[in-house]
Amino acid sequence: ALDPALVKPLGGEDADARVDAIVKLGALGTPEAFELLNALNEEKLYATPEGRVLIVEGDKARDPLSGEQLEFPEGADAITVNNRLRRELESALAGLRLFAVDTRVRLKAAQEDTLFERAVEIVLESRRGSVSLLQRRLAIGYTRSSRLIDLMGIAGIISDHKGSVARDVLITPEEWEMMKAMAKEEAQAKGLAWPVKGKEEQGALFAGEPAAAPQLEEEAEEVDEIDEDDDEVPPFQGNREKRVRDEDDDL
Repeated sequence: ALDPALVKPLGGEDADARVDAIVKLGALGTPEAFELLNALNEEKLYATPEGRVLIVEGDKARDPLSGEQLEFPEGADAITVNNRLRRELESALAGLRLFAVDTRVRLKAAQEDTLFERAVEIVLESRRGSVSLLQRRLAIGYTRSSRLIDLMGIAGIISDHKGSVARDVLITPEEWEMMKAMAKEEAQAKGLAWPVKGKEEQGALFAGEPAAAPQLEEEAEEVDEIDEDDDEVPPFQGNREKRVRDEDDDL
């Protein structure tokens, strides 16, 4: 159940308290928190003169704390979202979607990175959830490559973090195609655009067009089998360890 102390500030006038409540609700990672923040995002969250926060659908209202169904209360006003709250709200919702129970919701959230589909294809081809592999094949930095691997783990495509070794691949290419098809059907059923438009269609993430240039694959073919033992170690850490080993050798 949601904490009333987190819900009540959403209907108040204190902007800082509202931001703090959104951040804390986003950190909960629960379906109830997602429903509440999504209602706020869709302008379906109302506050009564007494400060009670309600989710409104048509002429019906529901208390998100108790689940009680109500008639639309007199004097209730929609909770407005300014630019500052919108930024915090979008960030919180993005995080909640990534940890959603439904795999299709998690895949939808992964659209934030235009290289996601191509990265998945590389991992499925190599059968290795490797940060260093994506760095070479996609010509990207450690941070972005690591984020792509994390997104695949959240989506159930590869195993959880295994320290310094590559993660196990949990699905086949055929299952990946099924996952994309299910996500597309879900989006269409809800009237959502698929793939997301804007900024050159954001790489048409799930449209089936590889986002990385083919020559990057060819250039990296000869080195795909190396670096398995230090896969998820940030470059600066690996360099520091190498210096320590070199100093020991000098002694």
